[in-house]
Amino acid sequence: MAVVLSRCNYAQEKTGGCSAHDQKIANLFCRQAAKRVNANLDEAMGPSEREMDLIAQIAGNVCENGAMVQKHPVDL
Repeated sequence: MAVVLSRCNYAQEKTGGCSAHDQKIANLFCRQAAKRVNANLDEAMGPSEREMDLIAQIAGNVCENGAMVQKHPVDL
């Protein structure tokens, strides 16, 4: 968001006005970014029960093994 707003601000300072097109791009980008931020915050505040179950299972497997279960990320 900062980059888009900075570009619009730069255009404002250099040309005396941010073009309507630049404003539309900045508006769209910031709206979409805000949606992504809100979705990520919602997810961070309350992961689903299924995700929590998977995290518990993975953690249990790692604890039982005393290390990562897979020995190498690529070579199985």
